[in-house]
Amino acid sequence: MSLTIDNTTWKDEYCLGNLDVDKEHKKIFSLAQKTLELQEEKDEEVIKNELKRIIDELGFYVATHYLIEQEFLETQQYPYVKEHTQLHKQAVKALNEFIANLGNLSIAEVQEQLCDLIEIHFLNHILYEDSKYTAWENSLDSYQKSFHWDESFEINDEAFDKRNKELFTLAQEAFQEAPCCGSRDEKIRKMVNYVYDYMKIHFREEEALMKEYNYPHLAKHLLRHRNIIKQMNRLVVQLPNSDTAYFEKQLANLLEATFIYHVMDEDQNFRKWIKEAQ
Repeated sequence: MSLTIDNTTWKDEYCLGNLDVDKEHKKIFSLAQKTLELQEEKDEEVIKNELKRIIDELGFYVATHYLIEQEFLETQQYPYVKEHTQLHKQAVKALNEFIANLGNLSIAEVQEQLCDLIEIHFLNHILYEDSKYTAWENSLDSYQKSFHWDESFEINDEAFDKRNKELFTLAQEAFQEAPCCGSRDEKIRKMVNYVYDYMKIHFREEEALMKEYNYPHLAKHLLRHRNIIKQMNRLVVQLPNSDTAYFEKQLANLLEATFIYHVMDEDQNFRKWIKEAQ
């Protein structure tokens, strides 16, 4: 499953500074936790009733919260409201398609697809897309990110672990404010080049390693890689028309919210599977 205790736990750093918006965001994390906990339930009738309630609440959320959030972003004169609203529409479409297909799914398939839906269109939206507003509003140094490499992230493959360690070092550098425009341009160039090299080399090596071990969740992991590449491409396309300082913050946020999360969560699932299989 794509949901874990870690990625369904609300953290104060996700707050946007609007009580109504943050309250609704906390509800999504609560729904995600309930969806995760439902995996342990054995009573089929209880599962059906709880799934229906969760889906109904998601429907209410998209019908009310998105309007509140969009109005808040507009009042703050956030320059990317149009793009943000489009993502809301995509989430609504994904939820409606999921609901329309419920009659063709088993209970297990409903649970699995609901987990993916909540993670991709709701949790990730809060962690990455909504946090772009915070990046636009605040200085880079104000984030004070404290993540660091830990030996527990290693999977005992030297080249694999070395590349991930380098990623953590780069991500920490990303949250250090560049002193001037020239330095900022050089910093961005360095980071963009490294990230594309990382995606090209590390993703390929990681996928090959997973195939070698016959990892049962390889297809889902490949999808995660494709989504990360899409997010990076979408960000880089904005560079020519973006304020450099804002792009710097967006890039740092992408590194932390997407790449670091991928290593700390998704790659750790693979590590745990290897350990249990041996």
